[in-house]
Amino acid sequence: MTAAVAWLALGVSVLSLTWQVVTWQRSGARGRPECGITVERVGKSAEQYLLYVSVTNSGRLATSVQELGFALPRKQLPKGCRHSGYNVDIDKTLPARLEPGGQVKLTCEWSAIEHWTENAGSAPDVRLRPYAVIGGRMAYGKPLHLARVRMRFEIARIKREAARDQRRVIG
Repeated sequence: MTAAVAWLALGVSVLSLTWQVVTWQRSGARGRPECGITVERVGKSAEQYLLYVSVTNSGRLATSVQELGFALPRKQLPKGCRHSGYNVDIDKTLPARLEPGGQVKLTCEWSAIEHWTENAGSAPDVRLRPYAVIGGRMAYGKPLHLARVRMRFEIARIKREAARDQRRVIG
């Protein structure tokens, strides 16, 4: 009987310790850079492709984002790819304070990304990784495969042209 109570107490204490570790890790500020593709209308028919990097504070405390951008392979950072390059738009000035649930977002024209990768001598199928300096620490997100992005852009362009041609035939 005493051994059963001891084992039960040990199990409860291990669960309690695990819960304390999890809540301690989640109590601070947390953020991870994410990237994606968005399309912006320019005029009536033209579209502009943009890549974005965003960081959302999913923790319980405020934090700061000192830097935000894209990193090339081997974690080299192109000079113009930071928040102060051409064709780059950021919704807050950096360093930015992020309250819990707050977000900072950087958008960049596709042509600028191609220019940076060409100047860096990277292969056309390079993987671009979003990065951010959050609370003084460098954080990297999941990479974006540029060859796949180019393929998506080309497929979207072909579909738009086919739809336009179909409207001309019908109209």
